[in-house]
Amino acid sequence: MDRFLEIQQLKKHIIWWTLSFLVINLACHLSAGTNADSRFATLIAIVEDHSFKIDPYVNLTSDWAKTPEGHYYSNKAPGPMLLAAPIFFVFEKIAMARIPEKAERIQKLIKYKATWLKLLSYLLQVLPFMAITFFAANKLIQKEVSPAALNLFLAAVFFGNTAALLMSTFYGHGITAVFIFALILGIQSSSYGWAGLFFGFAVLCDYSAILLLLPALCLMKRELKIFVRFILGGIVPLVLWVIYHVQCFGSPFNIANKFQNPIYQDVTSASNNLWGILVPYPQLSTIYELLIGPSRGILWVAPWILFLIIWSANKYRLGKSHDVPKELKFAGVSFFLLLWMNSCFGGWHGGLTPGPRYLSPLFPVFAFCLGLSFDRMNLKAQRLVFILVLLALAFSCLVYSTHISPTTVPLWPLYLKANFVSPNLNSLSRLLLIIPLLTFLLIRTLRWPKEN
Repeated sequence: MDRFLEIQQLKKHIIWWTLSFLVINLACHLSAGTNADSRFATLIAIVEDHSFKIDPYVNLTSDWAKTPEGHYYSNKAPGPMLLAAPIFFVFEKIAMARIPEKAERIQKLIKYKATWLKLLSYLLQVLPFMAITFFAANKLIQKEVSPAALNLFLAAVFFGNTAALLMSTFYGHGITAVFIFALILGIQSSSYGWAGLFFGFAVLCDYSAILLLLPALCLMKRELKIFVRFILGGIVPLVLWVIYHVQCFGSPFNIANKFQNPIYQDVTSASNNLWGILVPYPQLSTIYELLIGPSRGILWVAPWILFLIIWSANKYRLGKSHDVPKELKFAGVSFFLLLWMNSCFGGWHGGLTPGPRYLSPLFPVFAFCLGLSFDRMNLKAQRLVFILVLLALAFSCLVYSTHISPTTVPLWPLYLKANFVSPNLNSLSRLLLIIPLLTFLLIRTLRWPKEN
């Protein structure tokens, strides 16, 4: 009976964290700029022109790819647009039912694009992320993790990482994070067909997710039928991949980056560069910036992730690799593969983004690993990781109250100035919502022993 009551109380905590995430995302409007506009242009083309060409709408965004035939397409991976298209089609037909003229419909769509993009972000990112996190939290309860581990997971996954900050914007990395998180939970639940589907859509939403294939396969049992189920699960996104890339770029092996807008081809001076955006070897200076640099470094936006990587490496050093959850092993290997890729990328900083954008889709998995690992840490490590999660929450508060579009400048000084040196009414009102709400949640967490 005591365990039953404890589980019910834990589920209340899950609900509180989940609803708080929804409330904050509803209250804090974060715009994604030209990145999301590129996808929106494609959605208009699909619905109004029955084409992927964005020739008539290319002035909406600089994020385009131009083929040798002279046609323009989005330079983004197609997954978010293809998934959003049916939803956008239905809502657009309802909203524009009384507007027969195509030109007028397009004009209204562009006028209210922020509303459309926000709606799509909630339906495809925020709500699925909440659902998957709720499922993951219940998985942790089944594994009988401590209340502290569960609440730390919820804090880290909802408010302690860059991916969570991108959920209410149609950046593409938010939906990729949803699919990668779902991939891990699918493998853990032995639902290998679903895992294959989630992996396929992750790649369809972000080309770099292909690097996670080998680590994902290593998580599975070495049985042919399991691999077959995984492959069959990925058939639908594979077919969508082929159709889109053949239609737009002439071959399933030609991706949008090959035809990138020249203004984003920033490594053309390097020898052996790929498409003007990638070099074949990692840049040490970029690795530094992504790990501990003040403008994009994980150390400043989600330091608990670096701690978790160091903690697991130390376990290996001490010959205690059995203490490291297999999900954390997946996350660690995947992290270094994405870090390698990101450090070869000329636009490694991700443009205007509050943290390491191209690494961020993996961060919710790290939060789940934190929930699995917390009870295996000694008291000193537990206290340190708790402080690091609090710092990540503080950073998220500063971002939610202002914007997600910083340039490559030190992030903490920028956001502290925007919130406390030269604040506006908008940022102050958001802080008055966010800080009391998160404080309430943390107090409930710290008071756990008294509630039982």
